[in-house]
Amino acid sequence: MIEAPTDSLSDEVLIHLVRKNQPGAIEILVNRYKSMVFNLSFRLLGSYHVAEEATQDTFVKAFRSIYSFKGKSKFTTWLYRICYNTCITYKRRSNLEIIEINESNLQGIVASEQVGSIEQNDRSFYLNKALKNLDPEDATIVNLFYADEISTNEIATIVGISEGNVRIKLHRARKRLKSELYSILKDEAVNL
Repeated sequence: MIEAPTDSLSDEVLIHLVRKNQPGAIEILVNRYKSMVFNLSFRLLGSYHVAEEATQDTFVKAFRSIYSFKGKSKFTTWLYRICYNTCITYKRRSNLEIIEINESNLQGIVASEQVGSIEQNDRSFYLNKALKNLDPEDATIVNLFYADEISTNEIATIVGISEGNVRIKLHRARKRLKSELYSILKDEAVNL
């Protein structure tokens, strides 16, 4: 009798079990990374329902091509790359606008009326407004680096550019973001 895998197994072991058609291995990997994949999809696509669909497609693509995963990068980096490409395809196919949101919006939590929460929401609002004015790839790189705390090396793999190019894009995106924020906040101050 074959025992079902447990949540405590490493990704590498689970991938090996998936390749051997071990029952339960796929389910554990999906449960382990479904939030991560959905969050990236939602940030890139801005629609809950489209992000759900993209998340499902990401996992289908990943498990159909599990034999192409060579282990040269982390499984999460490989999975992020599939998710990123899937979302770009969705965006091109449906001409969706990329919308960046903060975690409280993502989780559907209404912010409390405390001053600190309002200030944080204002900061998030203006930051997301400025991010929308960036090139979609630049906005994705900024989000992966700052929100998801992914290394420049992993971002390079996910987005499909060199690590040096990621650093350059981050530097330029920060400059553009600063300029956009200044412009937005200046306009907001004039409109008060």
